[in-house]
Amino acid sequence: MGLLQELHASGCSFTGALPASIGNAISLHVLDLEHSDLSGPLDPNILNCASLRTLNLAHNAFDGPLPTQCVETAGSVEADAALCAGVQMGTATSRADCEAVQRTDGGGAACTFLSLLSNMGGMQHLDLSYNSFDGGITDLLDMLPVSYPTLTQFNLEENRFSGPIPATLSKLGNVMDMHLAGNQFTSLPAAGLSLELCSKFDVHDNKIAGALPSLAGLTRLAYLDVYDNLLTGGLGDLSQSCMLVSIDAHDNSMTELGQLPTSLKTADFDSNQIAIDVANIGLSNAHCALHTLEIERNQ
Repeated sequence: MGLLQELHASGCSFTGALPASIGNAISLHVLDLEHSDLSGPLDPNILNCASLRTLNLAHNAFDGPLPTQCVETAGSVEADAALCAGVQMGTATSRADCEAVQRTDGGGAACTFLSLLSNMGGMQHLDLSYNSFDGGITDLLDMLPVSYPTLTQFNLEENRFSGPIPATLSKLGNVMDMHLAGNQFTSLPAAGLSLELCSKFDVHDNKIAGALPSLAGLTRLAYLDVYDNLLTGGLGDLSQSCMLVSIDAHDNSMTELGQLPTSLKTADFDSNQIAIDVANIGLSNAHCALHTLEIERNQ
């Protein structure tokens, strides 16, 4: 498979796990396995496909955390579990031996899924949505370089990822559509995020608590979906978010609206705890673009 550049196999009933042999497709640019009935943990050999531009594993039954503690060896990337089983030259006979091999220059460098994505320098579209991947993403993002300029589509929605959404998400500054909905994330960084090209930020249906942080770093944001969370407080001052046209924040515990941008066309604040009166709606004659405002089931 060394010459294969594109594999489009969406809608196939493969069943079972992604085979380790996928790592032999070292020239692969596009791997599209959406809706293919694949399951189990993601085989780390996929990280051998360093030429990947598009990776679409959406709508399968993959589970577990993204591969971590892999070992990059000469010409291949092998799983930590395989190393610990003594596959690598028979040197690892225990967990301690495994970790010692990882720490030595000759044994390879410990890495994570996203850090190896940094070796896939041209990755543009990553879609892992509608699976059962779990675990946090903080450590994964920590391993990335300062920026990852080619990635423009990042979709982790409808999995079981948990923990905080870290400030290091800003390393994906060129992502235009950020889809993190339908997981179990618990917080956003208090200082906000800097995603200058992001036009859609979707974190609905998580467990994100506290006040919504500043959106000043999302200068091109047009669509904000934060509904079905545990948000409190208000939206803050969005008056400078001149490209924002849609906010959906229903089913939270928010208590105020803040200053809404004049570019806004639709806004849904149903089922919050906002004390509705003319003074705190934050509207003026300048909000001439607004055609739908939903504020039902508030106070």
